[in-house]
Amino acid sequence: MPRVDILDEAFARFEQAGESRRIGLRIRTVGQDFAHEAPLLLPLPSRPGSTGPKPSSSSGP
Repeated sequence: MPRVDILDEAFARFEQAGESRRIGLRIRTVGQDFAHEAPLLLPLPSRPGSTGPKPSSSSGP
């Protein structure tokens, strides 16, 4: 475990190491895959816990 003076420095090192990491025998790094996939991600819902329309409270016609 590398020694660091500031927690922010530790997070920066961890992030940098993660982006250059390869999974198994994949030819691209984690950072390269994320850069390719990031534009395809949908935005988060505007309200926490909002997953779709609320169900109707009526039980029949």
